[in-house]
Amino acid sequence: MTATAHAGHTRISAMALTSLIRIETARIFETTLRQIKVDLADDRGLLSISLTMPMTLRTAEQSFAERIEAQRADLSEAVHQGTGLVVGRVDVRITKLEVG
Repeated sequence: MTATAHAGHTRISAMALTSLIRIETARIFETTLRQIKVDLADDRGLLSISLTMPMTLRTAEQSFAERIEAQRADLSEAVHQGTGLVVGRVDVRITKLEVG
């Protein structure tokens, strides 16, 4: 059975988009959902995401900066896959850093 195209469009509300981003952020950045704050903006037609959250620093092969960079890229891809929106930037503000 093949999928057929139907006329119409789908809109994602800002609240639904924020929820999706919070869920993906918690999964990718390995932090608790309730402590993530998301702000959205238009960046010349692309989606700009600003995150504020605590993080846990784990001993790893990557540096902390490399880890954050990879997680930002993973979040951009997850949002694009889930919504079709193109993410122009992801800004991360760490409010608390713990060693875990």
